[in-house]
Amino acid sequence: MEILARYTLYFFLYSFAGWVCECIYCGLPAKKFINRGFLAGPICPIYGSGAVLVIWLLTPVSQNVLLLFLLGALLTSLVEYVTSWGMEKLFHMTWWDYSTYPYNLNGRVCLKNSTLFGLMSVLLLKFVHPRVSQFILGIPADRQLLLAAALIAYLAVDGYVTVMSTLRLSGKLPEIEAALDNLRDRLTANVAEDVAQARQALAILDLTHRFTHRRLLDAFPRLSDLRGEATRYLRDRLDERRHTSQR
Repeated sequence: MEILARYTLYFFLYSFAGWVCECIYCGLPAKKFINRGFLAGPICPIYGSGAVLVIWLLTPVSQNVLLLFLLGALLTSLVEYVTSWGMEKLFHMTWWDYSTYPYNLNGRVCLKNSTLFGLMSVLLLKFVHPRVSQFILGIPADRQLLLAAALIAYLAVDGYVTVMSTLRLSGKLPEIEAALDNLRDRLTANVAEDVAQARQALAILDLTHRFTHRRLLDAFPRLSDLRGEATRYLRDRLDERRHTSQR
């Protein structure tokens, strides 16, 4: 149980570190704070999962820097690919797309990110984790268990709320697609009137007022349903609402 608690704490620490890196990487160019996590809280589980797997599987080869880099890049890219595929199958939406990046695989992973992940794996095992491990080992075992249990409970609640909200968003996208298709079929010479009527009809399907949906649209700029039109509509509506509120 102590080992499980320790690795649970590793997972949350590195999930938080990944969230911080993502927020800085995306927030600085935008000059605003962007919560880059799928969850509402300050963690990116994909980073925690990748870090724990690197620690668990690659520690035996940590003395060979080149091998650690290559295996780290491969392992973390596999985590990213499987996560992308799984989220697409569950929510029927594409969360990130590297298809415009050189040497990408189905738009899910790319050479640039894999190289960065390989470097991060080396930094993790050679410099970061020895200090993190020492810090965690300094926490009494009973407190490790208590803290791990509390964090797991938090993750369960945050995960449930976010997944249910995202599934509701995903479930509404076909209705928006149908409304957009109907608009194309009904367009007449009086385009302005048709567009106004369509916007009024689509207002009942407008989900951008929901905090979780707004956050996800901000966090994943390349988020799209498999056809892409419904999420583009929602993003346009969100931008319109922001511009209106700023006037």
